[in-house]
Amino acid sequence: MRALTDKKLEHPGDYSALRDAVVRFFQTERAEWNVRAQLATDLEATPIEDATAVWPEDVSPYVTVARLTAEPQDAYSAARRIFVDEHLSFSPWHGLLAHQPLGNINRARRVAYDVAAAYRRMQEGRAALEPTTIDQLPA
Repeated sequence: MRALTDKKLEHPGDYSALRDAVVRFFQTERAEWNVRAQLATDLEATPIEDATAVWPEDVSPYVTVARLTAEPQDAYSAARRIFVDEHLSFSPWHGLLAHQPLGNINRARRVAYDVAAAYRRMQEGRAALEPTTIDQLPA
């Protein structure tokens, strides 16, 4: 992805300029991201319940916990856009239990995410739908 640093959009005034550039990129290119996190190593120096605390890097250095790889693909289609916009909800709690957010602020956020998604589904008259594989998304 570093190859895109300082690249300019072809049509920066277009409402979809960024999306169009991403779609073009992923048609032929592979991308990798390192996911890095600070781990709670000392509950006094790295408190989970105090979201205002800055965790010192000498106590808890960033470590790579995952690498995401995206192979070349058709990253966007009208069918996929409609599916995502109309059927999915996004929440940090849609992952593995071990990766779910910690702390009291995140526990409060979870309620807001769940209530908002339930309200949207009720207003639109549809059931919850949370795919577990890419094969469950339209092409």
